[in-house]
Amino acid sequence: MNLSLFGYRIDLASLDEAVDRVISLGRSAGFKTVTTLNASMVAEGDEDPWLREYMKSSSLILADGAGITLGCFLKYGQRVTKVAGVELVERLFMQEKASLFLIGGSPEFIEDTVTMIGTRYPRCRVVGFSDGYLTKSDRESLCLRVAEASPDIVLVGMGVPLQERLIAQLGESLAHGVAIGVGGSFDVVFGQLKRAPRWIVRCHVEWLYRGICQPYRIKKWGQLLRFCGMFLKSYIPRS
Repeated sequence: MNLSLFGYRIDLASLDEAVDRVISLGRSAGFKTVTTLNASMVAEGDEDPWLREYMKSSSLILADGAGITLGCFLKYGQRVTKVAGVELVERLFMQEKASLFLIGGSPEFIEDTVTMIGTRYPRCRVVGFSDGYLTKSDRESLCLRVAEASPDIVLVGMGVPLQERLIAQLGESLAHGVAIGVGGSFDVVFGQLKRAPRWIVRCHVEWLYRGICQPYRIKKWGQLLRFCGMFLKSYIPRS
């Protein structure tokens, strides 16, 4: 089942269901993408047609953020389960059915991340990794490396829209698998960035907590305001 919000098909799934669907997509023929959609991404997509179409074409679009879940509730009166990208990533580290390829961060960071995965999640099958500081020629050689490794799932943590651009390029080389843009999820899973307390998440103000802990994120608050304006314009009845 799914709902439509700003032209995006929001797939309704619990975290367990999302993990199962990602694994299934990764082990089936053809290259697919998964988007964990939040309000900031919707606002950015409104200004970037390529990004918007990329996200809309994803095989699975999950509600990652209070803006999306609240928007669905206000439009449809239906409560939608939030599937946070960081929780999805952690659960994918915990499973052993599908192999992973990780991309993102500095060379030292991604090496440390893979080492910590081996320690904390010994059943996880990481078949390759790369840092996210890539030149044009680096990206081309990386596509060949990923194709040779033939992972079921590619996790790209480079931030929007750089990660989506790279995923699109990877899709030209891969015959199977699924790729997910995961932003800073690696940092959060392994404690480099502190997770928001659960009461803050329940109050739907995680965006405020992130802005306080990471002041550079404050610039994204403008995108949240843009999202609110988009919602008011599109879904609030006019008298």
